[in-house]
Amino acid sequence: FFFFFFFSLKINNTLEKLVLTTNAIYKKGSAHIAEALKVNTSLTELHFGSNSIHKKGTKFISEALKVNKQLVILDLSSNFIQTEGAIDISEALKINNKLKELDISFNNIKEEGGKAVAEMLKVNNTLVKLNICHNELGSEGVQLIRKALKINKTIDVDLGENRVGQPKITGWTSLEEMLDL
Repeated sequence: FFFFFFFSLKINNTLEKLVLTTNAIYKKGSAHIAEALKVNTSLTELHFGSNSIHKKGTKFISEALKVNKQLVILDLSSNFIQTEGAIDISEALKINNKLKELDISFNNIKEEGGKAVAEMLKVNNTLVKLNICHNELGSEGVQLIRKALKINKTIDVDLGENRVGQPKITGWTSLEEMLDL
């Protein structure tokens, strides 16, 4: 079923929003979705959370993001993308100038993934919303993202629950709070 669905997504030019959350698509399915994203000209919103795509599946999606010119909202939450996946997505978003909202929450990207996100934020000026909560970024990862937000002032970031010690950063943090304004 999924193979035919993904194939039809390649040629579909009317579908704008696709919700595939919690469908056990895994790495192989993410490869098919990525191939479709490379050529699809209508899809602007993809909710792909909780599909266990892991870091390899994230690699496929990242490669598609480098060429995709339509997608505006991408949800990759709860997919076990880990540090490597965060690095791949961050590299893709240094190139992609269309994506406005990204959710990579609950992915255990750790401090090194946070560093990659921070570097991406310094050059990407199209993202306006980033959910990166529950990723165990640690104090250094959070601080690097905060510093990047002094350069990139166009984005709202959710850094909640990232084990930074006291005081705990929770919930959506406004730009003013992030920059201590």
